[in-house]
Amino acid sequence: MKPGKYCCFFCPAKDYSEKTLDQPCPNCARPFGFVLSELPRQIGDYRVTRALGRGFYGAAYVAERGVFNKKFVLKISPVAFYPFFAKASFEEETRLHATLAETAEHVVGIDDRFDANIVFGTDATANISCHVTVLDYVDGDLLQDYIDGKLVANADTACQIAIDLLRVRGEFEAHQLNHNDLHAENLIVERLAPQARRVDAIDSTIRVKAIDLGSISDASKSTTERLGDMYSIALHVDKLLERLLVNPPELEDRDFRTALALQSIVNSLLTDVQNVRHPNFEDLETQIREAFLRASHPWRPWSNPLTLKGFGDHYNAQTLVSWDVPRLLVDPHDRWLVEVTKPGPQIITGMRGCGKTMLLRALDIHARAAQSAEESKDDVLRRIQSDGFVGLFVSAQRLLDLRHTTTKVEHRLTRLFVNYSLQAARALMHLKDLDAGAVLPTAHTRLAEAVAGYLEGAEDLVRSTTVEDLERRLERIAVLSSRGASPYEVKQAPAEVFQRLADAFRSCSALTSTSTVFFLLDDVSTRYLELARVEELLSALLFQSPTCAFKFTSEWQTIELVWAPVRTCRVLAGFKMLT
Repeated sequence: MKPGKYCCFFCPAKDYSEKTLDQPCPNCARPFGFVLSELPRQIGDYRVTRALGRGFYGAAYVAERGVFNKKFVLKISPVAFYPFFAKASFEEETRLHATLAETAEHVVGIDDRFDANIVFGTDATANISCHVTVLDYVDGDLLQDYIDGKLVANADTACQIAIDLLRVRGEFEAHQLNHNDLHAENLIVERLAPQARRVDAIDSTIRVKAIDLGSISDASKSTTERLGDMYSIALHVDKLLERLLVNPPELEDRDFRTALALQSIVNSLLTDVQNVRHPNFEDLETQIREAFLRASHPWRPWSNPLTLKGFGDHYNAQTLVSWDVPRLLVDPHDRWLVEVTKPGPQIITGMRGCGKTMLLRALDIHARAAQSAEESKDDVLRRIQSDGFVGLFVSAQRLLDLRHTTTKVEHRLTRLFVNYSLQAARALMHLKDLDAGAVLPTAHTRLAEAVAGYLEGAEDLVRSTTVEDLERRLERIAVLSSRGASPYEVKQAPAEVFQRLADAFRSCSALTSTSTVFFLLDDVSTRYLELARVEELLSALLFQSPTCAFKFTSEWQTIELVWAPVRTCRVLAGFKMLT
């Protein structure tokens, strides 16, 4: 029996430790699941037919009323709990629920409220005064059933659940409210009848709804004991991905492409809002939709035109893509470009939100290969060759791991190597789009052999038949290496493996044969990594090489804390450049 946090209905205690439903209360000896096993026969005018489940403060039942046996869900909580736990009044709680549900698509409707003395089972002494909330009956299953594997969530369903969870949070935010208890048993995945299917959905057969608003308020109650809404959403999506990836050989390319996009969404939600401004929900939803729609096709999103529907679009660099940067960034006289493309490793620091990510993305090969309306493809190819550098961009988000915070530096370096290898393959695909002859016919073999030579477990890469095939294989490895128990590992020193990757990539095209490869690593800071991990990473990657170098962005306070002995410090337009 799965443990959870429960409070005995008859003996309230501020004990938030996990318990099983069959575990007895230390005071009255009744099991914590007593209110589910000993069903009340009647609550007011409602006939109870079955139990749904319970949380810390309450329990829920399916009940019927009237001659037509219309179904409802009754949520009960002892009256004494509200003053004991200093909860907001029952009247205010239900009023907020009704106000929100009136216009919200992803909040279960509320029909009524009342107080009743409820008798559990046949024991007349087992009775207690409870607040009762009458909710609309929703035909579906708890999100917990998908997370536990009782129900299967394929790529379509996982994407739709992720989108709906973001919409749930968006509806609360629109009313300046926080749910404060978005655990998987407070969310139901509604099964929609054929006539009620959603025309705008990836999976038109479902809709996620919040069903318990007992902790709703205008302030977040997140603590070390209680997760915030955004972190809860990240956990749910991450666990759905874990289920999706249980049997990798049975998955299709579409599943891996979708999983890679969802991993980015998860990582963008992990940080505390005090540390980073989260992307808006519309941007995140668009990312998921576009990733899913592209999942059945080769990865060539740079061909999609930039569309800005409002002033707030893409205000957060976490949702920005490199090929759109040239249309948004102004760099007079290439001042930024000249400073940051000098030989050797550099750390670019600045305050949060000042634009470091956009500036680093401007060096990415996809940004340099973006074709403006006034340019021909030959103009773009000449720019890439004359640059003298090729940038491959990866975010430090890729180093996050929800379940394994003590991941060794070797594991983090493995993830970086895999993701930079993936970006190298995608860079070659972009060059091929500009000119099919710009990439050597043997490019996929050269790059695959270089990666497989250092990445244990990736021997199959040498079987790649095209650059596109290599990209698909590397994408699968990128998804799997982001999990705690990864079958892939790099054991050699970073200076050796990244040097080899850079040399192999340079040899794939005459355009890049004399270029320096810049490994662009964004946001190496305490936003995503612990202080000790930041120091490990910088120490490992700040190496000297004639053909490649790492370019980092970070927050100045992070560098001050973990890496004070820098050689020089120069200030450029508000940014400090450490070389």
